Amino acid sequence: MASTVETQPNSNTQQEVEEEEANYSYAHNLAMSVVIPLAMRTAVELDVFEIIERLYGISRVSKYFVSNEEGVSLAPFLLLPLQSVYLESWPKLRDAIIEGGTPFKMINGTHLFEYAAANPRFNQVYNKGVLNYTTVVMKKIIESYMGFEQFQQLVDVAGGVGVTLDLSTSK
Repeated sequence: MASTVETQPNSNTQQEVEEEEANYSYAHNLAMSVVIPLAMRTAVELDVFEIIERLYGISRVSKYFVSNEEGVSLAPFLLLPLQSVYLESWPKLRDAIIEGGTPFKMINGTHLFEYAAANPRFNQVYNKGVLNYTTVVMKKIIESYMGFEQFQQLVDVAGGVGVTLDLSTSK
């Protein structure tokens, strides 16, 4: 005996079928999205983007992972959340939501900045990632936003090494 699914005519329109396929594809991409950053980390660590740029030319997106004329790229920022100290925190996200606190502190027993102060290697990775990200983003903002020209005084209170203030006042 045939199942009811097999005997009923397909009442879905072509648009409904395409929407369902798109929804499934998006759900699949979400389920596997962890793979992309891990593969990207490997490509950055092996200097794949620099090799491709040198030998073949780089795409409009990949260029952001190769050092620009200022010597910065998004590669160090990509590496930051993929540090084991960050990755080990994710399984505690549920507990942090229910109990309060942060996954990072639950796993490491200290706040991120205290951890960085006590761990020179992580501190270097963190500062390099943030410095590169800030430089890339601020250059984009300064290229498109002309409002800085009307300021008489600008204060950078975000911490770090002053990249935002330096870039904001240099133009």
